[in-house]
Amino acid sequence: MNKTFTDSISNADTTPLDNGYAVDDNSTREIIDEFTWPQVLVTLSSGLFLLLCDVIAHITVLIITVVISRRCLNLKLQRTGEHAFYCTLAFVSFTSESLIISHCWWMLDLIGKRNCDLVHIALGLMALCIGLLGISVEIYRRRFKSLKHLQTKVNPPVVHLTTHGALGFGGCILSAVCLATGVALLFFSNLPLHLTHRFCGLLGFVVLMFCQWHAYNTEYIRRHWRFQTIRLLKWTTLVATITSSIFEFKAITRDIVFLLPKEIFETIAVHDAPTHANQD
Repeated sequence: MNKTFTDSISNADTTPLDNGYAVDDNSTREIIDEFTWPQVLVTLSSGLFLLLCDVIAHITVLIITVVISRRCLNLKLQRTGEHAFYCTLAFVSFTSESLIISHCWWMLDLIGKRNCDLVHIALGLMALCIGLLGISVEIYRRRFKSLKHLQTKVNPPVVHLTTHGALGFGGCILSAVCLATGVALLFFSNLPLHLTHRFCGLLGFVVLMFCQWHAYNTEYIRRHWRFQTIRLLKWTTLVATITSSIFEFKAITRDIVFLLPKEIFETIAVHDAPTHANQD
């Protein structure tokens, strides 16, 4: 039996492999399949992961926008409701969609890269304009409230810059820088400028989502939403932040690696050890 097996191997067409063994074509095909399948699974797993993040991001952003906007509209945008409505629509919905659409493969296939870029610009511009409108409305309301207290000779309330407000202003500044660099990219392409645009956009989005998180602790939210709903909104906001940021974080990492000097990779490169044929 051993002799027959040896003869069949020796009579077969042999193909050298990297490990020094000689096997027939059928065996070679089986080994290639064995080493190829894990790579295919990794590729499919990466694609499925990004697709899952895309779907989850759209769902969570939609939940946040609908839950808050519906209640604010039912309250006829009274008091802080107008501020909450505009800022949620701008900084949660439009900003997240602006990040996602740049890397959404099915949108790229549907309308093309150029149209995706135009939608990306439009969403970013609307997010900043509507968000500034929401902030201005709240500043005006608080200012009017302070003047009313002065007219009635009552000590005006002392307005402190809360964590929610500080994060909101910081996010707006980063978003403005992102918009300015985005406009500059329309006229000339530059990788460091593109990296600045991506970084400010991603950081601004994360800061604004943390601002949204702190908004759930305000008196207005606690008065008009139940505790279970607020807790659901917090978790939904956290998931939306992570899933919406993955695409842009991946692109930023790619740009940083491209900008790094090649000498860094040459010094840390792992070279395959030379293979030697097995000796009897």
